[in-house]
Amino acid sequence: MHVKYGYEHSGSSSASGRFWMDCLTGLTDSLRKKDRAHEESCEKFDEQITRPFKQLQDSQREHVKSLPKQQEHQKNNVTRQWKVLKRMLMSERSPWGRGSPRESHWKLSSTENFHRMRIKLTQNYLFTPHTDASRARDNADTRDARESSVPVRVAKEAVVQNVDEDFLEVEDPGSPTGKERQRAISETERSVLGEVCELITLMDIVPGKLEVTTTHVYFYADETAGRDFQWPLSELREVHLRRHNLRRSALEFFLIDQTNYFLNFNKETRHKVYRKIMSLRPRNLYYIGARSPANLLKASGLTDKWVHREISNFEYLMQLNTIAGRTYNDLSQYPVFPWVLVDYDSEELRLDDPAVYRDLSKPVGALNPERVQSLRERYDTFEDPCGIIAKFHYGSHYSSSAGVLHYLLRVEPFTTLHVKLQSGKFDCADRQFHNIPSSWDSMYAKGGDVKELIPEFFYFPDFLVNSNRY
Repeated sequence: MHVKYGYEHSGSSSASGRFWMDCLTGLTDSLRKKDRAHEESCEKFDEQITRPFKQLQDSQREHVKSLPKQQEHQKNNVTRQWKVLKRMLMSERSPWGRGSPRESHWKLSSTENFHRMRIKLTQNYLFTPHTDASRARDNADTRDARESSVPVRVAKEAVVQNVDEDFLEVEDPGSPTGKERQRAISETERSVLGEVCELITLMDIVPGKLEVTTTHVYFYADETAGRDFQWPLSELREVHLRRHNLRRSALEFFLIDQTNYFLNFNKETRHKVYRKIMSLRPRNLYYIGARSPANLLKASGLTDKWVHREISNFEYLMQLNTIAGRTYNDLSQYPVFPWVLVDYDSEELRLDDPAVYRDLSKPVGALNPERVQSLRERYDTFEDPCGIIAKFHYGSHYSSSAGVLHYLLRVEPFTTLHVKLQSGKFDCADRQFHNIPSSWDSMYAKGGDVKELIPEFFYFPDFLVNSNRY
């Protein structure tokens, strides 16, 4: 009986242990479920209440912080629009035009035709005669109480605003600003990308933001009034990978209306923007996918068109410059055109005589046989004591910012850029571009000059005339 009792007691203890274990397991599971439910409730509260409130709070703070800038931007836009209206109503042959109009001054517009020629001159309302720059060159006394610092101050303003004037006639007077611009995006389009970037122009660098939607591209300038723009993706004709300051960080956009924009990013951002725009498949885009210049040239069929005389020499060379990465928007990468003629002395030029043409199979520095020998000797005998500089034939380049400004000295906005490059003064008169035969002789006979030409030599004779009387 004692054995039986011990067996029953042992079975009862085992059952009791299982009972309490089940209770403990149930309690643990219940506590875990309670904790999980609490965590899920906290996450849901954060997701539906805390985070949206914090985002709204941050958005309101940013909005309040940006209000002064938006108001200043809007004020500048309104001021510009009033100036446009005033000029429209008070210019020559307008309803309230002056009887004796003032002397007009002009500058080169960024407008291009279908051959990528910039031949339009627009009125320069911020014209300055650069009197101080002339006096600084001539070492004259610049302490004139009536004129001290005024031309320099106006020149600095022109650096920022010269290009703006080209946009006055096409600017939408009712265009919204700041956050209002972002709200103006149609409800049918969806924003797919927004990146910080810089708009690169001849005169300045405009920081801002690029926004790409499913149907449009927008650029919002941070501070500079009148520099915002937008266009439908359907108007995009070409997108080219570009360099800026020797970095592979820029994109250049060409539209079907012959306008173009040069935007600089960082390298990773550029690739992201390019891929996103390509993924949207704009219907008028010529080239899909990133290609090297050689592949682009082959795909374009330009050489065949040129060989069969379907396009002119100028069109062919201009397209080659574009594919190679050269642009009007960056002086350091300005389009290059070759010297074609060698005879600048004859009163009558016989175009059927091969002797009047340059040998285009050679670089410009090797056209003169006597010069070739001295260049070879320089290359063979040159040694850098520090071992840093490699041997070279030419000490200068066939195209540079200074070379472009050398040719376009007499046309704004290049005059202002020339003065800026020369530290606030004009360069010495004997170093300035004054006639084509002398420039050819300098390039052909002297060892230090290997400048080629620029496109303006072939379509824009105005740059040879000092119409602004500097």
